[in-house]
Amino acid sequence: MLVFAAGGKPADDKLLDTHSEVVVGLVTKVEGGADGRPIRPSYRFTTRSGRPLLNCRAFLDQKGIAENDPIEVEYVPGQPYINRPVGGKIALVPPLHLTFVWFFRAGVLCFAIWLTAVWRLRRLMIHGDITVGTVTATHPVPYVMPTTLRVDYSYRDHNAHEKTASHWVRARSALGIRIAENPKQIAVLLGRSGPGVSRLVMADDFVVELGARDDDSGIPDP
Repeated sequence: MLVFAAGGKPADDKLLDTHSEVVVGLVTKVEGGADGRPIRPSYRFTTRSGRPLLNCRAFLDQKGIAENDPIEVEYVPGQPYINRPVGGKIALVPPLHLTFVWFFRAGVLCFAIWLTAVWRLRRLMIHGDITVGTVTATHPVPYVMPTTLRVDYSYRDHNAHEKTASHWVRARSALGIRIAENPKQIAVLLGRSGPGVSRLVMADDFVVELGARDDDSGIPDP
């Protein structure tokens, strides 16, 4: 997509801005110009090497140009089909390839944030400690699908200091159902280092399936 966008008409204007040759052509037709908009003249010209080009069109802000008037035309040497009147534009749209580049950068940034969050959660699950927390409030998160709850809770850290935090939980997940059925106390996983790093968990999050454990150990079932 980026390649196609970079090869569009805004890129042709940029190429002409970098290097071009100028000759005199002839206007064959004039369109547009209503309500202060740019006109779009059609013209023909012959390159310095003698190659004729017909039915060329571009946008121009200059008024008062009529059919059969001479017009200065600039073109790219070696690619004369990329041309426009001097002072005109091939395209009036912004360079879309730059828009795609920014969307791509935003996607990479979101992926990096997600990957960092997964890495932090993995470290917290491996090296964190468990304490008992108290759910203080639950609020549905607006404009988020599927239905998600913001669960506010409090707990005490390793120094017995009371902390408050919040955790987004899907309403129909096992954790969301657990909070809805018994919204009083719940397990809180907190980090040993770093202030305020915690999340709500369930005991099932740390249970290894018996069948998988037996398969790994290589001990056959009796």
